[in-house]
Amino acid sequence: MDYIVYISDKCREDAKKHSCIEAIEKLASDVERKQNIRNFDQFQTPFLVKKKFKSINFRLIAARKNISINGNDYTVIQFLAVLKRGDKEYSNNVIANGCKYLERINSEELKKSIEEKIAKKPPPKKQPLSTEEESFFYSSKTPSLENESLIYESEDWIKSINSKQHTNYLSLIYDKVCTLASYNSNNADNHSISIKNLQIVFFNAPEEKYLFLIRLCSANEDIESIFEQWKKCQESINIARLARRSYPQYMLLNEDLWYEIEKDSQSNFVLSGEEINVLKSSINEQHPFPLFINGRAGSGKSTILQYIFAEYFFRYLSYQDAVSPPVYFTYNSELLKQAKLFVIGLLKTNSKFADIDKQDKTDNEDLNIKLETSFNELKKYLLSIVDDEDIFFQSKYVNYSKFIKLWNEKFKADKTAQ
Repeated sequence: MDYIVYISDKCREDAKKHSCIEAIEKLASDVERKQNIRNFDQFQTPFLVKKKFKSINFRLIAARKNISINGNDYTVIQFLAVLKRGDKEYSNNVIANGCKYLERINSEELKKSIEEKIAKKPPPKKQPLSTEEESFFYSSKTPSLENESLIYESEDWIKSINSKQHTNYLSLIYDKVCTLASYNSNNADNHSISIKNLQIVFFNAPEEKYLFLIRLCSANEDIESIFEQWKKCQESINIARLARRSYPQYMLLNEDLWYEIEKDSQSNFVLSGEEINVLKSSINEQHPFPLFINGRAGSGKSTILQYIFAEYFFRYLSYQDAVSPPVYFTYNSELLKQAKLFVIGLLKTNSKFADIDKQDKTDNEDLNIKLETSFNELKKYLLSIVDDEDIFFQSKYVNYSKFIKLWNEKFKADKTAQ
């Protein structure tokens, strides 16, 4: 909702008395122009306080009020009073003072004043997305995951490729999988390929943009029976749900990364069918942001988020200065480091990134510089944008464990607080 400021009669009288009416009017203008109230301290709703107003000896008491005018919603910031250090009311409770000042404001007069103000000078509206921004978010001019071919792997495939007798064949298996992924036509009669005394049972659907790795088995096993059994399951279950895990085909461009995926069943680079669907919906213009990803610990929320971020950072490199870079926030430096390495791995593996790399001569150093501005620890970032960072002492920071300790000290014995 748009912010609009209302200066009460009491506030104007105080401001004239203390020779700060110009400062009051400038602050009101700044709130409406910038559309933020960051310079106010939040008290119990709806009260706000601007400390050190004009000088260290003054404070401004304000309150928020939501109103609707002609079908539009506004948040009115009511300037209630200017208090001077030494005055009796200065040392009184902010909420007690605020309630007393609010009682003096006539709701009808307030609404009429705001209507007149809006008619005379409407508050600045947020600018719509530019053509480039609209395209960046919802219909990118660059290819995206929705156009990527996928590799699906069954539970049987994961078990068989991780068996000890197959460890020495990983390099040969990798070569064959790359060959299968490069097929651009579907030969319905061909669903196995030989590697010495082994067979890869697969299903290739290039028109539907996926390769399904069914099982790695010995040459003397009944390939037809294995394939037919899988085919029956595939007819009744969605292909993504039938897979144990999946990943974009461009992962095959990095052999070491593929080894990491195959050797680690919990690799961060792999996705479930459900996660693939979430990713596709996030880059579909029919499913705009905001996107909320819920799930228990270890369910893949971070993996999805990092794939989405890599997708939009890749787009940003395509648009260059036409849009601002996406920003990734996390809560500590170790998580930030892991996320950055993950995204770099995705970008460097993606063949589309290689094309941009050639066009813009984006080397590792340049990429790291661009990524540096996009990855931030949330707390450090918030401190960097406040006017006076020195007032936020680390000793006063309350993290979750400290909050639990403080809560238990005060409320543990209070049954009504459970």
